[in-house]
Amino acid sequence: MVSSFNRRFESAGSVPHHGHWHVGRPRLAVVLAIVLTLGIGLTAKRVMSRYQEPGPFDRSNAGYCDFHNGIYFPSLAMIDGVSPYGGEYPTAYPVERQIPFFSPAVLAVHAPLAMLPLRVAEVAYFGIMLALIGFCCVHSSIAAGWGRRFDVVLLLAVICVYSRAGHATLFSGYFTLELIAGVFVAISQAGRRPWLSAIALVFVSFKPTYILPIGFLMLARGNLRELVYGAMLAIFAAAVPGLWLAWNEGGGDVARGLSEIVTQIGVAQEIHRADPIELPVNAWTRVDLFAVLAKWSGQTPGDAAHLAIMAALILPAMVVLHRRRQAGVDDGLAGVTGAIITATCLSSIYHHAYDLLLLIPPLAGIASLQIQAWTNLSSTKRYALAAMILSVAFNYGSAKFLLDRLSLPTTAVHAVTSVNGVVVFGLMILVCWIGWPRVTSQSEPRRYLVNSGI
Repeated sequence: MVSSFNRRFESAGSVPHHGHWHVGRPRLAVVLAIVLTLGIGLTAKRVMSRYQEPGPFDRSNAGYCDFHNGIYFPSLAMIDGVSPYGGEYPTAYPVERQIPFFSPAVLAVHAPLAMLPLRVAEVAYFGIMLALIGFCCVHSSIAAGWGRRFDVVLLLAVICVYSRAGHATLFSGYFTLELIAGVFVAISQAGRRPWLSAIALVFVSFKPTYILPIGFLMLARGNLRELVYGAMLAIFAAAVPGLWLAWNEGGGDVARGLSEIVTQIGVAQEIHRADPIELPVNAWTRVDLFAVLAKWSGQTPGDAAHLAIMAALILPAMVVLHRRRQAGVDDGLAGVTGAIITATCLSSIYHHAYDLLLLIPPLAGIASLQIQAWTNLSSTKRYALAAMILSVAFNYGSAKFLLDRLSLPTTAVHAVTSVNGVVVFGLMILVCWIGWPRVTSQSEPRRYLVNSGI
């Protein structure tokens, strides 16, 4: 499937041109554009038909609930000097509860949206999400060696919009695509444009469950300079809104305000964990291994166990990346290097189905057959890897609307909702095994980088 896909594209005279836009297969591009437009339109219609009015959470009508609860009103509260981590926030604004431990930088970045009327901000953010999908698909196409090809970018965009990950993100209005775009730029630009990679890491730092695994894995890859620059920028980006909130919370006493906010974050985290929907035993969208283990053990271990499992998963991947660095092997975002980083990030710590868009660049790389590590694999192995990525991306089997209709017994629900976590973990193991260098640096090219033009 993957190799024949590649041959059809190559037969169209599509030698990658990294410097300018071109269309390999015009008729296919037209069809894909129509399919993409239809998918976007249907998603927008579903948002409107299942729209959740700001206020208490209504699971049956969750359209744009995350935009309201995680972006618009928290940022509006920050502008007003009210801490969205504190108990006063859900009583003063039409939200379900305090926000969990997001970086205060999230509030500052989205402050311009919060200055707009709600309906205008909603439409604007839907457009921003579509632009981010386009950006991620262009980035993936270039990293995979396809270049700036309209038909390839449109195909990747169709996959994103119709996948469960992309649909859930567009439907709920979560800021997932900002995190994913940050990861893509941080990985692809590390070693080339350190400051650009560092700026991207500011967006990755919005959520600890992104920056922790990505940071450790990039460190093992040898991106220390980018991480240092990124840490400085992320601290600054969080400090500005954080100090503003501390000033207001402390009545002009910043130290007292900071202490109050730290306490608020601890309470907000406990409220977040206590929500039955968020418990890994009950979660139907989690794709990390911890959630799978929690389901089948019937228990929710504490933070120490969570971090221990994360370390147990990340450390072997770090060893592989370090060994690849020693051997001079790094095939970038769409290669095995990118697959190791993204799959390990997903499996190692708290992640949901909408985060599976992280796997788009490796999928593009496998399909392009222009990255040596993928071409070294047999067709069967490439098909298996592509099938694993596509299966989790399009696995609507564990979607809540379907589970509610099927009324399955508990064991069956656990089995269905564990599939993604098991497949992602298996993918992580496979790409780490594939990525272990089996030749010395003297007998291979110094780097397997694709001339991506980015």
